[in-house]
Amino acid sequence: MMSSEDKNFVIGRYKNLYDQFGMDPRSVDWPKGRQQLRFQVFAEIDDLSNRSLLDVGCGFADFYTFMKERGWTGEYTGYDIASFFIEDAKKKHPGLNLEVHDILDSDSKEQHDYVFASGIFNAKLVHEDSARFTERMLRKMFELSRCGIAANFLSTHVDSQKPESFHSDPRWIMDIAASLSRRFVVRHDYFPFEFTVYIYKSQTFDRTMPVFNDFLSRGEILWGQRRGAGS
Repeated sequence: MMSSEDKNFVIGRYKNLYDQFGMDPRSVDWPKGRQQLRFQVFAEIDDLSNRSLLDVGCGFADFYTFMKERGWTGEYTGYDIASFFIEDAKKKHPGLNLEVHDILDSDSKEQHDYVFASGIFNAKLVHEDSARFTERMLRKMFELSRCGIAANFLSTHVDSQKPESFHSDPRWIMDIAASLSRRFVVRHDYFPFEFTVYIYKSQTFDRTMPVFNDFLSRGEILWGQRRGAGS
């Protein structure tokens, strides 16, 4: 699990923001009003209709709100280590499955189709090495998923870095992804200083046509076009 020192540090950091801003994206340290685009990038991981989603570090369950407003049907679970976020999220969404929970606890075993984490890797920890924590979390998220995971990060490809922020090298995150699956995507195409990784569980393919099975329908079209062009 996360060390008590780091857990208290993280909770205290968000409590300071919450006391200033209340139920507002600024309380989860997204001050510039771009949370919707991050959620849109998450939603593009797959067709999420009727899928079960786990939102790690869910805050006020704003990702759930985003998905429901777009007609999504499925099961949502939100975890956060900050009880004040969960309390407010429950008031906003009565009956939604929301828990104060740290997925690094050894008893975390319930699987969901897709597992997401937005913004939880952006602040440097005070006790554990932030890189080690990030890798442990990604591996645990992957363990808890049936289909895959998505997480976002501050990039090292920036003009400057704040001392209190943790920036992840996309190449390092890609190495972690490749250690978990052959099938992954690193998206550095929406914000200049942030990126998202998708890591998929399904990675099977037919060696006679080396296209991942989940991508095969599109692959057949592309191959057909190439054959038609005489290639």
